[in-house]
Amino acid sequence: MEIVSEKGRECKSNKCEALLNVFIIVYIICEIVYTVTLKGYTNMNTSTLSEKGWVVIPQHLRKRYGLKKGDRVHIIDYGGVISIVPASESPVKASLGLLKVRLPWSESY
Repeated sequence: MEIVSEKGRECKSNKCEALLNVFIIVYIICEIVYTVTLKGYTNMNTSTLSEKGWVVIPQHLRKRYGLKKGDRVHIIDYGGVISIVPASESPVKASLGLLKVRLPWSESY
């Protein structure tokens, strides 16, 4: 592996390679921290499970995803992680109108 420094000199020593690897790792960690904190991906909320097994979805998340009283959600078990996903009204109704079909006997054909 050939590493070239800013001044154009080749750096073949193990120290230089190790330093470069540390720099890359620190850079990647900084990118992850930036992405998670500044872009709002750390939006972790805690709810308490009731005796009946009910969980309250926080209001700001209900607004964000357009969830209203009576809406259906899917509960998905990923093996160690439980996910709540808004359910579409009906897959058949949601897909109506996706395909435009021209019938041979129609005038616009």
